[in-house]
Amino acid sequence: MSHNVHHCNLPYKDTSGFPKLSPNTSWWKRLLRNIKRLTAVDPNNTNCKKFFRNNSTLKAEQRRHARSSYCCVIHPFSKLASFVEITVFISWFYSILVNPLHLFFEMESLIEILHSIEAYVVLPVDRLMIIFFFLSGIYR
Repeated sequence: MSHNVHHCNLPYKDTSGFPKLSPNTSWWKRLLRNIKRLTAVDPNNTNCKKFFRNNSTLKAEQRRHARSSYCCVIHPFSKLASFVEITVFISWFYSILVNPLHLFFEMESLIEILHSIEAYVVLPVDRLMIIFFFLSGIYR
């Protein structure tokens, strides 16, 4: 039985809208570029496919966001915005499940475990997500 394997010879083309980096760019600038890519428009986002009618408007939005002077703005259709929404949902779901357990079952060992999880995991993540929500938006 033969397996069809495709080895593509076409070069990878960057479609993020960012200007090309030189090969000897420092690791710090590469890290900032990757973070900015996370905050840029993701063409695979379902809301992005609904909002932008064609590919040219999507590319124009990517270029506008990439060349903007506002470096801290997270685009609502970006990968980071999707990650923030999923993380907030998980945190919210955890609170809905755990708070009734905490109130109705007064077991000391369970309460200590839940307090430590909430103090060291849930609250810092929630605070970070609130900061990300304030950074998310569209600028004109």
